[in-house]
Amino acid sequence: MDGLLDTRHLSDKLKDMKSVTTREIQQNTRSIRQRLESGESLQWEIRGRVVAHLTPASGQGGNLDWGDPLRRLESLYTRATGGKSASAADQIYQDRG
Repeated sequence: MDGLLDTRHLSDKLKDMKSVTTREIQQNTRSIRQRLESGESLQWEIRGRVVAHLTPASGQGGNLDWGDPLRRLESLYTRATGGKSASAADQIYQDRG
């Protein structure tokens, strides 16, 4: 069984992230700072390799919408148990055989 957390939406978000180079950061610091302050996330590339993800500080916007985590976990748990409503302890006991 795969882990309970599905990170596909996060990797899709990172794949769509715009890139900046060291030269762009050096020459256009003000515009890059403004983009970050407006909530945009960027990835820093050196010679085509991603070395960092630049994201706005907390409260600056650009937050990912995680939805309702409890409902997400419940749906994953229900799928993993085949729709049965076993308790977590029962599930662990069954998994360990």
